[in-house]
This record gives sequence, C-alpha cells and structure tokens, in this order.
Amino acid sequence: MSCMLLFDVTGDQRMGEINKAVIPAAGMGTRFLPASKAIPKELLPVFDVPLIHKAVEECVNSDIKEIIFIISHGKDSIIQYFENSLEYEKLMHEKNMEVYASYFKKLRSEISFKYVYQPVQLGLGHAVLLAKEHINSEAFAVILPDDVILGKQSALNELVSIYNLFQTSVLAVENVPNEKLSDYGVIKPYQIQKSIYEVYDMIEKPKIGFAPSNLGIVGRYILTPEIFEVLETVKPGVNGEIQLTDGLLSLLEIQKIHACEFSGIRFDAGNPVGLLKASIHYGMSDEKYKKEIREWIQGTLKSEI
Repeated sequence: MSCMLLFDVTGDQRMGEINKAVIPAAGMGTRFLPASKAIPKELLPVFDVPLIHKAVEECVNSDIKEIIFIISHGKDSIIQYFENSLEYEKLMHEKNMEVYASYFKKLRSEISFKYVYQPVQLGLGHAVLLAKEHINSEAFAVILPDDVILGKQSALNELVSIYNLFQTSVLAVENVPNEKLSDYGVIKPYQIQKSIYEVYDMIEKPKIGFAPSNLGIVGRYILTPEIFEVLETVKPGVNGEIQLTDGLLSLLEIQKIHACEFSGIRFDAGNPVGLLKASIHYGMSDEKYKKEIREWIQGTLKSEI
C-alpha cells in the first residue's frame, strides 16, 4: 500500500514546507546490552550503515534542511559520526566508495545539525518537547531510528505529501496483528482514500479485544507546532514519563490529525532480531551481496533440517 494522493496538491496547498526533523536518540539501548555499553544503539549497523545514518538519509531524501538530535551524555560518538567526516570522506574516495563520500559531503554543505541533551529519559513526548526552541512555529518531522522502513519511496516523503494537502499532523501507521496490538498506540480511523485516514481517536497499548482498529502508530510523524503547547500540559505517566501519544490525544481536541499507511516494509530494529532482519533485507537489496547472502541463508536452513 502507499499514501499516493488522488488529490491535486499544488499552489497554495504547498505552504509550510517541512524543513526540520527531530531524531530522538537518548535511550540507553538496554535490549542491546552489553553491546550498547560500548556503542550507542543508534550507531549499530543495518548491514553496513548505522541506524541513525538511515534515519538521516530519509530526512535528506525528504528535503529536510535542519536536524535536531536529542541525545544523552555518553553519546558524543553520534556527534562525531556526522561532524568529523573529512578524513573519512578522503578515505572513501580512495576506496571507490563514492556514494558514501558524496553523502557526507552533501550533509556538510546542505544540512544543519543541532544537538540537545536529555539528561534524564522522561519519555518520547519529553524528548520532542526539548526541541521546541529550535522549531519555532513551524511543522516538523520526527523520526525514530529504531523503526527502519525500507522501500522504493521514503515513508517520511509519504507523510509530507499528506501534510502538504491537509496542513495537519500526520502519523505513520501499519497493519498490526491482533496479538501484537498491545505493544502499539492504535488509532480509530476514518478512511479518506486508500491508505489515508483521519484519526478520530487513539489508544495507547490497548488490551486484547479493545483496540479500535489494527492500525498501529510507528516511528514517523509530522507534527504541527501546537504539539509543544499541549505537551507542556501533559501530566507525567508511569515512571514520570511524558508520552507523545498523550500529547497527540490533547492535540486531537483542538485540530485534526491524519494517518498514512506507508508503502515500505518496517522492521523493529530496537531489538536484536529485528535489527538482524533489517540488515538481511537491506543487504539483499544490494546486487553486490545479494547472491552471497541468499546462498548462505539457504545453506544454513539446509543444515538446520
């Protein structure tokens, strides 16, 4: 499925471009211990590029001009990855890795990076709120690096197209099996056209049998600036955390929210098995490695029988 618009999105409807993105990257990565003790989870590789590299790549492909990273102390290697690239760019040229060399050169010349420290992890809503001073009064994107979405079209691009039409917050959603709905925020949708919905309500981690649909929210958002106003009034929940879903529910009281069932394949790379699946899928998309990976998988499966 794809959020391909059947409406004409031209002229005045394109006001308010999405120029900024927030990438929360302050979590401890406990599901990757002990590896995350030595390296931030966000720098773990999806095949040959870090998770956070994929997130930034999606921003670049969606014409984002400024990226605000929310990080915690001890994650300065994320800053080093994006800021100290000249020596490695030269090495990439020497090794005929022109695609990556050009990518980092493009980042240096076209993208502005900001870094905000989150001293205590108080939920996704709190992380988003910390970006307020860098956003001003414009709509912006949020990308969670844990959610790797691979496909011909960028999931963020699909959300931006919906924002351009409706000028509202837009959530990425996917069809989730009944037994896994309790792990998601789930929307109550009204379908506008194929893969595009107006959100009437949402429930965070509903009990089995109480979900309003099978459309679970995943880690891509376009948010209007009013989200900051409502997040500042949201009461902390479990463990004192400010949940983004609670903020979205408050936002829904004052303005419409839409949802997009994106066309790509999503992997929950916030756990080792999900990261492995994403790596294999991404590696298989490269003709250079596809045959070798397939043969290894087939051989491994035969030896297990």
